[in-house]
Order: sequence, then C-alpha cells, then structure tokens
Amino acid sequence: MNTRKIYFSLLFFTVLITLHLKTDDLLAQTKTTLTPVNLKCEYLNDPMGIDMPEPRFFWQMESGTEGDLQTAYRIIIGREKEGLIHNKGIIYDSRKKSSSQNAQIVLKGFKPEPAQKYYWKVMVWNKDKKASEWSEPAFFVTGLYGEADWKGAEWIAWRTQNDWETEWWRKKNIERQCTEFNLPSYFGARMNMWERYHFYHDKPYDPAPLLRKEFQLPKKIKTAYAFISGIGYYELYVNGQRIGNQVLDPGWTNYRKTILYATHDITNQLNTGENAVGVMLGRGNYGMIALDHWDFYKEDGYIGQPKLLCRIKIDYEDGTSEDVVSDLSWKITGGPVIYDCPHMGEIYDATREVPGWNSVNFEQLLCKLI
Repeated sequence: MNTRKIYFSLLFFTVLITLHLKTDDLLAQTKTTLTPVNLKCEYLNDPMGIDMPEPRFFWQMESGTEGDLQTAYRIIIGREKEGLIHNKGIIYDSRKKSSSQNAQIVLKGFKPEPAQKYYWKVMVWNKDKKASEWSEPAFFVTGLYGEADWKGAEWIAWRTQNDWETEWWRKKNIERQCTEFNLPSYFGARMNMWERYHFYHDKPYDPAPLLRKEFQLPKKIKTAYAFISGIGYYELYVNGQRIGNQVLDPGWTNYRKTILYATHDITNQLNTGENAVGVMLGRGNYGMIALDHWDFYKEDGYIGQPKLLCRIKIDYEDGTSEDVVSDLSWKITGGPVIYDCPHMGEIYDATREVPGWNSVNFEQLLCKLI
C-alpha cells in the first residue's frame, strides 16, 4: 500500500512538472527573446540640444537565440514618460515597418518642435515574425533651430563695441612695437603673464566678467532648460550652483562662421519664487590676449570681447511657459580672474572675489549693461 501511494505521488508531481514546462513553452512561443536596448538619438543616449529638424534614431538588440535578427520595428513617441510606459498620450506612431534597419532611422512625418522634451520607445519583430516587449523609454531634448527660437535673446558684453575696439587696438598697436610681445609665448618670449598684465598698470585688460540676472517664477515648475553660448568660454551658475562639469565650453570654432551653444537641464536648480542666474565669461581663443602665431589677433581675424547669449525656457505644471533671455537688463562686474589667456595662463586674485554674485538677495551694486 505504501508503495502504491509513493507511485501515485511521483506520477502526480511528474504530471505537474510536465504541465508547467508546456505552459512555459507556450508563453515563449508568443513573445520573442529579441530585445531592443541601448536606444540613441543622434548617436547619443538621452541627449539634450538636438537641433536636427529630422533627428535619427538608433538601437541595438539582445537575444538568447543564436542567429536571431530583426525583421520589423515600431517606434512611438510621447511628451510624458508615464504616459508612454502605458502607451498613452502618443503624439507619433511609426506603425509596424518591415525593415532590418536599426540605425539612422528617420521618422517620416515626425517634426519635433524646438526646446521640447520627447520620450520614445521601440518594439521589434524577430526572424519568426514574433514581437518583442517594448524597450525601456529613452528621451531627447530638442535644441534651437534658428534665430527666432532664441526668443529675442541678445549677445551682451561689458563694453560697447566701439569702446572695446578703441582700447583693444590701442594696446595692440603698442604691443606690436615690442619684441617681447611679438614672440609667440612657447617660442621663448621672456615677458611672463604677470609682466604682461602689469604692463598697462594705468588701465589693464578687463578681468573676466561676471553677469547675473534675478527673476521671479510664480508657478510650480515642470521643466527648465538653459540654452547658452558664452565666447570664448563660460561657466553657468543657477542659485549659486555650478551647472555641469564641462570646461573650455563652447568648443573652438571659426567664430566668424560658427558659434556653438550648449543645452543644460536646470529644472532641479530653479525654485518657485526668487531665482538668480550667473555666468562667468573667459576670453579663450576668441579674445586671445597674447600675440599668437596664428594671427587671430589681427584686424581681419575674429577677435572680440567676451560675450553671452542665453535663453532659459521654463515650462510650468499648468501648461504655460516663460522665457528668461540675455538682454540689457542683466548686471555685470569684474571677477577675480584678472588675466586669462590660452597661451600664457590665468591670474586669479582672491581679493577680488564677489561672494554671492550668482545667488539671490545679492546686494552689492553691479554695473548695468549699456
């Protein structure tokens, strides 16, 4: 009797295991193991500042089946991550496209608006025509396509162009008569940066300017992005916090033809109520003080004083938006970097620091831009 009980028990568990395995097989037949991963837009993961009117999309695939491959894909795009996860709020749907292509996909009919955030995900079909699960959502933030998208932002600088040019070329005419200045620095010039700085002891070169703007945000903030270019270089601060960890930004270009800008997500740095944004500018190769062997300093070059162009776009939870742009309402003063030149180096005078210049409730009087 005990032997019969043991036999039937073993038979019962064998049947259960067999049913379980068959159920798994049936589930495996409905979905493929081919999975889209590593989603990219314009070759980047979750990029910001994509200013291509027709951005290109990419993804890779993982599979546990040898020889598996993609035979079709479908991409959907939305404005909200949670909505896209549940396939709601879709603003673009490619529908199923029979294609093995998974790189440089241009979506016909999709025209992203400037300064907007989009979420997207992809589904693929394998060689057996079985659909994958949806990928994890990815996102991209569009940049600015043209001058109108800067919403009236102006290039602002410390001096008027006429005043700056008059003083700049007065100094350069003096320096070109001095052999110590004419020798490119790394070919053996004996005049170091301290001597160069104090050469015009009565009226030295301007220090790196500090620009700031205070503004009120009356509503709950959903997203905020800063689109900024500061030439030669810039550092951006919001409510006293440095934004990003990049240096020597924007990249060096022929400024007569091309000037680059960057896009920063500053949602977490802004507050409902009072805010302050600050920017420190550097000369870089745009305002090279040393007489360089590339002759950028000459009148037919692209030399200029440090300048700022900035648009901050704030989207509120209620669906409205607001812009803060660079204009003549910004305030300016000189900072502790009293000499900066890619050839010679930098002089930092800590006695000229301006505590709180990039924060709210800053009471020190700064100059207005004119």
